[in-house]
Amino acid sequence: MNTQAQNTQVANDADMISAQEQALYNRLEAILGTPKELNTEQQKQAEALEKQMEALFESIGEAEPTAAQQKQLDALSGQLDKLYGLKTEDQLTDAEKKEVEEIFSKLDEIGGGDEGETDAATQALFDRLDAIFGTPK
Repeated sequence: MNTQAQNTQVANDADMISAQEQALYNRLEAILGTPKELNTEQQKQAEALEKQMEALFESIGEAEPTAAQQKQLDALSGQLDKLYGLKTEDQLTDAEKKEVEEIFSKLDEIGGGDEGETDAATQALFDRLDAIFGTPK
């Protein structure tokens, strides 16, 4: 496939997100905030925090994190949230927490097809939300 055809296919794939999915993602952004652009110093801080989180995840492996490890992950994630200007789980009201959970359930239902693969933008959003709320147990 030539480059033009590949670019067209990528554009077509990006257009495949449904209006319902887009509305759900927009609502998540409205609740959690939209990450702000970081300056050079802030980017360095973010990269350092991400490296610390990555090292911690590597040390945990496939096991469940201990309470101390989870506390450390939550603290690092909170620092990232603050850096990017996002709300932390502690800053959400009970109603917002419930709505976020409902949105994730709906997104899971929508994305429950046979494909099994998630595009990079969606995966980045899920990774960010996992960093904010932790992963389901």
